[in-house]
Amino acid sequence: MSEAFIGEIRLFAGNYEPQDWALCNGQLLSIQQNQVLFTLLGTTYGGDGVNTFALPDMRGRVPVGAGAGPGLTQRNLGQAMGSAQTTIGVQHMPAHSHTFYASTQLADAASPVDTQAPASRTLGVFTAQSSTKGLYSNGGTNPNVTLNSAAVSVAPGGGQPHANLMGSMALNYIIALAGIYPSQQ
Repeated sequence: MSEAFIGEIRLFAGNYEPQDWALCNGQLLSIQQNQVLFTLLGTTYGGDGVNTFALPDMRGRVPVGAGAGPGLTQRNLGQAMGSAQTTIGVQHMPAHSHTFYASTQLADAASPVDTQAPASRTLGVFTAQSSTKGLYSNGGTNPNVTLNSAAVSVAPGGGQPHANLMGSMALNYIIALAGIYPSQQ
């Protein structure tokens, strides 16, 4: 590998960490044995700041740039966010409704006719006269009917979580423990 900046993070397809690199798995390191890296990371990712500090834990995570761009919320260095699963409840769904009109008046036409529903949008009772037709309207005004609440139900999600992951492939993030010290401009 080319010489890296200390604290630089790279993707690595191997199943081990190369020499002078460590897996970004949240492990605690000794400050005394890694003083230079500690000057860059501090306790941003954990540790007690006296004897230990933690490396970033990138397992199951995707990096996001720190800061806030136009129209975006603030993301602080080291802040973990998001979840692999989420449960969607009624409070997460936009309100919507459907209007339904029906009549309790029985159909009395001997032969159903194929006509457009009346302006009142009220449809009569289904008839068994035809398998392709079966809506009846007497053309008059019919009173609205309250439907049995047991016949109409809404069960959004059933309270069960669902996967909240984009397509991805697991690789290892590694961080340089040695190399060039990244001086500030």
